Amino acid sequence: MSRLVGVVVVVLLAVVPSAQAAIGIQVDQKVALVGASLHVTAFGPAGTAGMPVFLAPASIDFTPHLCDANSICGPTSDGPPSAPFVRIGHLPKSIDVFHTRRMSFRVPAVRTGAYRVVVYCEPCVAGTAGSLIASQLTVRIAPT
Repeated sequence: MSRLVGVVVVVLLAVVPSAQAAIGIQVDQKVALVGASLHVTAFGPAGTAGMPVFLAPASIDFTPHLCDANSICGPTSDGPPSAPFVRIGHLPKSIDVFHTRRMSFRVPAVRTGAYRVVVYCEPCVAGTAGSLIASQLTVRIAPT
């Protein structure tokens, strides 16, 4: 299974627009309390500053899929996503592809459970849709 995931990642990096391939976000903790800080690490090119960041239930499938006979596409959204996604902030100016940036977001009042951190990248997809770039690991949100 891990071999298949590695092959998919390599293929994605070859076919996904360069802006998306250069954006990443990871969760730096396993559990976060409502009202407390959620620590993440992000990187991306200069154009990523200000991109919105969301919490999304881990049950949402962010698996890349075949979008035609010759292409693999990541998940997209027609505009910034809405419920069940919950906006927690945006990427700061100082992120760039050569440096990672550790940042914190306040965990809003959401149901307890497993979540992924997701960046909405409007310029990563041609047309009106934007790309949803999700953390691979999940964070469990717990009550205070």
